[in-house]
Amino acid sequence: MAVCGAPRTGSTLIYQLLSQAFEVFFISNLQNVLFRTPLLGQVLAARRGGAYVSDYRSTGGFVAGMNGPAEAMHFWRYWCDHQLTDSPPKPHPRRLARLERVLNAVYRRIGRPLLSGYLPHSFYTTHLGELFPKCLFVRTDRDMLDAAYSALKRWRATAGESLSDDLGYFYGTRPPEVLGEMTQQEYVARQQYFVARQMDAAEERHPERFFHADYAAVCADPRSLISRLGEALTSAGIEVSTRRDLELPERFRATSYERDQDEDLVRIAAELDRLHSEFGSTGGVYRHA
Repeated sequence: MAVCGAPRTGSTLIYQLLSQAFEVFFISNLQNVLFRTPLLGQVLAARRGGAYVSDYRSTGGFVAGMNGPAEAMHFWRYWCDHQLTDSPPKPHPRRLARLERVLNAVYRRIGRPLLSGYLPHSFYTTHLGELFPKCLFVRTDRDMLDAAYSALKRWRATAGESLSDDLGYFYGTRPPEVLGEMTQQEYVARQQYFVARQMDAAEERHPERFFHADYAAVCADPRSLISRLGEALTSAGIEVSTRRDLELPERFRATSYERDQDEDLVRIAAELDRLHSEFGSTGGVYRHA
């Protein structure tokens, strides 16, 4: 399984939730540090003892703890050449062959399928589908206005004084349509919209590979997501067991914003309205005016 979506659409929360609900293998923070030796990382992580127990907290996609599920940027960049800025992957064939051998060795050792939650998966669904023929993409959907505004706030909190309209420092994944001169509000709006469009195109080619996880619905009833996803995995021929040793939360708190709540939201909404008017709707979620 690969959790993917635009920044601030709930991908980290859903990644954590799936790590608790299913018997899966994921790249931990420790394994991401040892990204060149995945098997060694898995052995060392297992020796730390006990199954990972999530508190469902994260900071900008980072989950604390050595055994916490990592986005694993170092891992995916090194082995597959999957970058934050969308570009054709050019991984070394020998690395890919070695990765296949290592992941197969991990699977033989623990008998659990791989779960990943790297945001740029949304750019590389075709490549991942070639590498993992049974991969199911869990597409996270959150209202674009809420996600864009949340991304802007997180961007500012992260960048501090280095954040400026010239976008010398950018937040999250970067599709080609956000290259060039634009305001911060236009950037986060276009980021949400064009990531959704790119995933629409991939889903149109392979609808059987995609499963939608609506952020608001997941927060309201996370157990329903697990039930539906379990059925989808079975239909896709992916063997995975549901964990029985942990109680899942009944709900999470979801945050939503009004279009006219402040000037940032007004500008983001105006850009999202323009994009939908010019290019059409997407498979994502958006509250139009």
